[in-house]
Amino acid sequence: MNKRTYFFLFYIILIFIFSTCASISPPSGGPKDLSPPILLSNKIYPKSTLNIEPYQKIILPFNERLYPSTAISAISIEPEINILIKIKNNNVEIRPKKEWPKQFKISINRTLTDYSRNSLKNPIQIPFSRENSIAFNDIKGSLFNFDTLNFYHIYLLDENLSIISKTESNINGKFNFLIQDDDYSNNIILAIEKQSSENFNEEIRFKNYGLSNQPINFDNNSIYISEPLRFFDINNITLINKNYGEIILTNGEKYFLILNEPFFKKLCFDKDNYIFKNYDFKDSLEINLKLSNQVEEYDISNSFKLLESVIDTLPPSIIDKKNINNNFFLQFSEPIYIDSLSIHSIQ
Repeated sequence: MNKRTYFFLFYIILIFIFSTCASISPPSGGPKDLSPPILLSNKIYPKSTLNIEPYQKIILPFNERLYPSTAISAISIEPEINILIKIKNNNVEIRPKKEWPKQFKISINRTLTDYSRNSLKNPIQIPFSRENSIAFNDIKGSLFNFDTLNFYHIYLLDENLSIISKTESNINGKFNFLIQDDDYSNNIILAIEKQSSENFNEEIRFKNYGLSNQPINFDNNSIYISEPLRFFDINNITLINKNYGEIILTNGEKYFLILNEPFFKKLCFDKDNYIFKNYDFKDSLEINLKLSNQVEEYDISNSFKLLESVIDTLPPSIIDKKNINNNFFLQFSEPIYIDSLSIHSIQ
């Protein structure tokens, strides 16, 4: 057999190999796979979680193949160390780059999926020890007003807002921490929906969140999920005429701006949503507002250049009317002069 024939046969073999290989995917036909992967706890290697060797390989077997990228990103160690992770079919193999701590916990969050993209119903936490005992406390809690379709990252924080431990809630909103600390009286529990980073101050401005407001106990820590602590800003100022305009916030809320009109200045003294300014339409107009959300007050400031050329061609209109205790209240679309208002009583 000559050299050309060898090359030809080698080429044919390669074609055969690549044509018969396929990427791993859910089997076709039959009922759709809707079940999440399950950890086979009785087959974890090593069998004992005690007396772990410093460089011990730990194998976590599941009942089906895991989607590799989700498995790698879902695994963490407390206390945090560098680890090596390999996904082999149904198994997750974990080794330390240096050595295991004296006591540690392997956590797997619910983003772990199988090839049908079914995620875990419950996060996994497994304590290990290089000694002949394990000393972990179990702190339990529940979320309220949560969305069952979302993931919630739960953090146990110290008084300096440093992370002591982290976990996730399950699909029923239940969660627990396995921690080594005995003194947690000054700690805080924080829950964040669909968290993308550990910058808590930023995340709670855009994500639903919950915060413990009672001393932490072992068995029942209730966390109510609330809307984000948003900071709103000034979106724009719309002038109706050269003496009146509307300040529009980013949430749609309105403040009313009175310019250079002493007659209406008294409106601004006892009403928080009216602002009086003397303005010559030459420089920038600075607007300062004190706003608040569910738990805090904050100040916003912005400058705007307004044009005096606005021409008001629309008459004021009634936008609301109420009868309260035989007093009839009218709300107009803009401030009006009382002297121009003619009221007639109909008997």
